[in-house]
Amino acid sequence: MSFSKFMFLLHHKALFFSLVRKMEDKYEGFIQAPKQSDFEAESTVYQILSEMKQNTIVCCWTKSEYESNVMWKSYAGTEGEGIAIKTTCRDLLESVDSTAQSKLTLGKVEYVNYDQNRIPINDLAPLFHKRIEFRSEEEVRVAAALHFEFEGPQIVISPEIEKNGGLYIQVDLNKLVNEVVVSPNSEPWFNELVYRQIEQASLKVPVVPSTI
Repeated sequence: MSFSKFMFLLHHKALFFSLVRKMEDKYEGFIQAPKQSDFEAESTVYQILSEMKQNTIVCCWTKSEYESNVMWKSYAGTEGEGIAIKTTCRDLLESVDSTAQSKLTLGKVEYVNYDQNRIPINDLAPLFHKRIEFRSEEEVRVAAALHFEFEGPQIVISPEIEKNGGLYIQVDLNKLVNEVVVSPNSEPWFNELVYRQIEQASLKVPVVPSTI
């Protein structure tokens, strides 16, 4: 993440969960339309399910034994002023505010060809499938269904969530953060800055250089 997002995390102790339909990939939460049918009910069910998936929130991570230069460039910028957080699946879930834990689903994303595979529509399955072109992300994500109301066929969510494109959920940073990795292009002064900010936030975690 960028240093500014890291600072927000330290000061507000909250992770951002993005509203699926506001995310860059238009296929997030994608459900294939039913085959041509005379049954209006089938089309209505499809529309409602699609709306529900699109109005879910997710927090995205990458699961890998090694760092990825592509991920650094995509999410932390090229100026050397970004960081990566290491955690575990268990610590990630347990760090989230207990009032939200029961609503969360954590899982590994499967990468498929939508032209050849039909994605299950039960539960949150569409949110844990992405196009094969994104497979380098090796993504693990946490998903949570929002409370919403129906106005006719449309789903209505909180205006604040709509405006922000998602929702911040409180976390225990001491539980969440196992290690902080500093960008491969960082300067010594930036490494010191990251260390001081972590110290001021009363976090006792190692700050290590990138392996790249």
